Amino acid sequence: MTTLKFCSLRISTALFIASVAIFIGSDMLFESVATAAPIIKPGTVQPNQGLPDFQEVEEVVKKALAGNKKYYENDLITQSDAEKAFSQIKNIGWEVPDSRKIVGRFLSQGDFLVKQLRSRKGKSFMRKISKMPGGYDRIDRMRYIPKGKKAVVSLIKSKGGEEMIKYMTTTRQGKNLGSLISKSRNGRNFNKMTGRIYTGKQLLEELKELHEQALIAANKQSLLEKQKKKPASPEPATSKPFKESATESEEAAG
Repeated sequence: MTTLKFCSLRISTALFIASVAIFIGSDMLFESVATAAPIIKPGTVQPNQGLPDFQEVEEVVKKALAGNKKYYENDLITQSDAEKAFSQIKNIGWEVPDSRKIVGRFLSQGDFLVKQLRSRKGKSFMRKISKMPGGYDRIDRMRYIPKGKKAVVSLIKSKGGEEMIKYMTTTRQGKNLGSLISKSRNGRNFNKMTGRIYTGKQLLEELKELHEQALIAANKQSLLEKQKKKPASPEPATSKPFKESATESEEAAG
């Protein structure tokens, strides 16, 4: 069984490499694959300061995402999913700064990749690549290279298609292939993260950092207000100059 799976991966890999070779030259491709390629922590701040605890924020986000009964942890989420989460966070007293900009980092509901990964076969494929480092990023970038969308659909529909993403994200040879694809049309930075947010886990990581920043800012503001309200210290009493009595002066003169 293991031998058959390995053969299937070899065949899938060979087909993908052959496809890429059409656009960027087979000689250059195989030479590159054979060459080895080198492969704010949040501060501790005081809780509250008018903000909900992050644990409460986390619970609200998870509940908002779980509203979709077909949702599983690490599934791809969209802009509309993020908007629901931000709306619920606002209801517990925290209006996330630049929330619109963060929402823009998610794929839209009608995006090609969203439709493919939410199809019947796509869900199985998605839940396998979601466990791979940069799995979503790699399949997202793949669709932009020549005939990339066709390659994405083919991988989703093929048995063991997720092995190609595993090959490209976890092996040195796969990363060499990605470096080569980076030189093709629309393939720039193929091995790098896209900067998008794909999962609830990534959203919570982003929110945790923003929450820490908000707490730090609130603590600073609170400290400044306390300093303003603090009464001014009284001036130290000055000693009066010593005056000799008249008797003492006469005795000193005599």
